Amino acid sequence: MRRLNRYLGKTVLAAIFGALLVLVSLIVISELVNQMGDLEGNYDFAKALTYVALQVPAIIYEYISYATFLGCVIGLGVHASANELVILRAAGVSLIRIGWAVMRPVLLVIALGFVWGEYVTPLTTELAENTRSAALADEEDNPQSGVWHRDGDEFAYFESVQSNGRLFGITRYRFDDKGRLISSLYAREGIYQDGYWQLENGAESIFYDSRVAQREFVQRSWRTDLTPDQLKLLVLEPESLSIQNLYRYAQSRDKQGLDSSRYWLSFWQKILQPVTILGLVLVGISFIFGSLRESTMGFRLTMAVLVGIIFEMSQNLLGTSSLALGFPPALAVLFPALASIAFGVWLLRRS
Repeated sequence: MRRLNRYLGKTVLAAIFGALLVLVSLIVISELVNQMGDLEGNYDFAKALTYVALQVPAIIYEYISYATFLGCVIGLGVHASANELVILRAAGVSLIRIGWAVMRPVLLVIALGFVWGEYVTPLTTELAENTRSAALADEEDNPQSGVWHRDGDEFAYFESVQSNGRLFGITRYRFDDKGRLISSLYAREGIYQDGYWQLENGAESIFYDSRVAQREFVQRSWRTDLTPDQLKLLVLEPESLSIQNLYRYAQSRDKQGLDSSRYWLSFWQKILQPVTILGLVLVGISFIFGSLRESTMGFRLTMAVLVGIIFEMSQNLLGTSSLALGFPPALAVLFPALASIAFGVWLLRRS
């Protein structure tokens, strides 16, 4: 049986990585074309290429579920086309035994995907965003590189955020309990040192009932709980954060009374990704041993792509609905996965 595990496992694993290579290549080409429309000033083709290259780990993590699904269909389909699976069943090898041989490489991919998404993707995505925002920082009318942050009654906007503890284009707005603007401050640059931000080259406007007082400054300290590590969470999209950071930041936003639904949705998507993959793989196995066992490889792949599209659309629809309607994000992620498992079991029972 060990030889059977190795034989089927190698084929399925090779098919998974082959499918992942094709999917990632298509997405990378599409992303590079999209970046061509943003080329201006310091953001040239070389920086755009660097940005896309640094985004590859995030793309791999995003499509690893579908690549695993397609890889199982392709890998088992190769053996089915050669009638090897029929011979195995005739020799008394149970469907459960064959399914376990397929699940072994899948579990390896799940483990690698967890490590990849938790430790590799956040780092490379941060570098990618820093590369792009630094190149666009000096460009006018560039809202894409800025981020907002709220700290109590103060709102701050940063035109560019660097991972080395530097901010560019800092604007701070303070409001009173009635929502009236008290003061606004602009600083060209901010450097984090000794537990506070050193703001440089700016001006502050203080609003009174009948007048506005303005003062310029060369340097001014800004003491806040905001640290460079926390700024990384502002720059990155929730999908690019690690599970630990997602959990901490979502809880932090909850304590401030801010909307954290997007972060909880991404958190549950990452936590429940193994269940999602296993559900899709079960559907893939049912394609080979269920009602599609006599179909051609091309028809199986067409059905697999169709199921993958339906699954992604249902996940996106439920995820968006959870943000809009307020039902638990965990339910929005878990329902499609459980539906896949139920669908796969149903197909196998019909075989």
